[in-house]
Amino acid sequence: MAHHRWSSRSLVALGVAAFTSQLGLRSAAADQSLQAITSITTGYTDNVEFVPVNGDPNLTPAVTSDAFANIAPGAVFAYEGPRVLQVLRYVLDIRLYAEQSSADSFSNNLQYGAVIPLTPRAGLTLDLSASHGRLNAFDLGPQNAMVGGAGQGDQSFATGGAGMTYSYQLTPSWQYSQGLSGSIYEPLDDSVQVGRRTTAETALSLAKTLNFNAFTFTGRARYTAIAAGDDPNGFAQPENDTILVGPELRWVHDLSLDFSTDAMVGATASFAPGEFQDRSVYPVGDAYLRYTHERYAAQIGYRRNVVTNLQLGQTEITHVGEARGVIPLPFGDRWSLAGSFAYANGESVGQVDMANNDVTLKTIQWVADGALSWQITDGIGASARYQYTRQNRDSLRMVDIVEERTRRQQITISLEGTYPTRQAAELPKDSSTRVDGGLESMSKREETLVR
Repeated sequence: MAHHRWSSRSLVALGVAAFTSQLGLRSAAADQSLQAITSITTGYTDNVEFVPVNGDPNLTPAVTSDAFANIAPGAVFAYEGPRVLQVLRYVLDIRLYAEQSSADSFSNNLQYGAVIPLTPRAGLTLDLSASHGRLNAFDLGPQNAMVGGAGQGDQSFATGGAGMTYSYQLTPSWQYSQGLSGSIYEPLDDSVQVGRRTTAETALSLAKTLNFNAFTFTGRARYTAIAAGDDPNGFAQPENDTILVGPELRWVHDLSLDFSTDAMVGATASFAPGEFQDRSVYPVGDAYLRYTHERYAAQIGYRRNVVTNLQLGQTEITHVGEARGVIPLPFGDRWSLAGSFAYANGESVGQVDMANNDVTLKTIQWVADGALSWQITDGIGASARYQYTRQNRDSLRMVDIVEERTRRQQITISLEGTYPTRQAAELPKDSSTRVDGGLESMSKREETLVR
C-alpha cells in the first residue's frame, strides 16, 4: 500500500497562489465528490517482522519468511467551494499471513488537507493525519521509499500530526510564509523501552524569485520530547529531549524546460533544554539535479540533515545519497517503470546510556525498489514490485552497544481501483522544485509517480 503524506510547508507557495488566482474564474457553486478506493495485494517476504538476523533470541523474534495477502479499502471525500479546497482520505489496511498468523495486522490511516485563501495575496494550508497499526503493515511506493533507520516491524503504534502554514505574497517576486507543526508517536507495546515521542516545530521563510532563480531563506526551530521509559529491570532511563534550531538558504535554478537544480546550505544547532551553552552545531545541506519531460521524471542528489527519527526515538545526523525516476515503456502509454536506489549513513545526537555517558549509535541502510505499473483504465491499475532493504544499526542495551543487522526482500503484485474516477478537487502538489512551477505535463508525471 502506498500512503501519501501531505506537507503543508511544501504546498504553500503554488498551492495558495494557484487556487487564489482562479477564484474569479470559478462559479460560486461548490463541487464535491465521494470515491471508493481499494487495493488488493499478494506477495512474499523473507523477513516478516523486519527483525535483525543476529538478534538476541530472548528479546527479538526469529526471522521468518511467509506469503501474505493485503486488502486496503478506503474512501476519498473532496470538496471545492468558493473559499476552500479540502480533501479527506481514509484507508483501512488489513494484512494476513499464510503461516505467521501472529504477524497478522491492520492499520487505520486518516489524512486531511485544505487550502484556504484569505485574501488575493494571503492564504492558509492545513495538514492533519492520524494512523495506528504495526510497522510491518506500512509500505511506501518506490518513488517515496523510506530512507533512514527503521524500527522492527513487530512494533504496534499510534501516531498523529498537524501542520498549518500562512503565506503572504508581498510583491510579485517576494513571498513570506510561517509554519507551525507538531506530531506524536505512541508505541503500544509494553516491550518497547522508548515511550511517547512528541515534536513541535516552527519555521519562518522569505522567498525571492528572480528570472530563472528562486531563493528561500528559512529559519526553523524544533523541540522533541522522548519519554525513555524503563529498562528491562524496571529502572527509569534518562529522558532525551532535544532542541534543534538553525537557518537554511535554498536556491532553485531552472536550467531548461526539462532540467533544474535544487541546492540548500545551512546549519543546525542541537542542545538540551536549558543547556544552550553546551550546544553542538552541524552543517546541513543538499544538492539535487532533476529532469522532467513528458512522462519521464528523474532526480539524483545528496542531502545531509539533522532530524529526529520518531520510529527509533533518537535525533540523528544523516547523510543520504539517492536516485529516483519513472519512465514510460515503449509498448503502451499506460505502462511505466519506476524505481529508486538510496544509501543512508547516520549517527545519533545527544544519546546517553544507563550510566549517563554520551554514546553514538550508527545506522547504515541500503534501499532498492522497483515497480512495473499498468494503468488498465482510468480507475483500475495493476503493478508488480520488488523491494530490498539492508540495514546495520547500533542498539543500546544498558551500557553496551550491539550492532543489529537486518535484511529483507519483498515481492508484491497489486490491483488498485477507484470509483467513480472523477475527483472534485485535488490538493496542489509540490512544484517548488522548479522556478516556473512546472508545466501541465509535469502535473501528469507527478500523478503517475503517486500511483
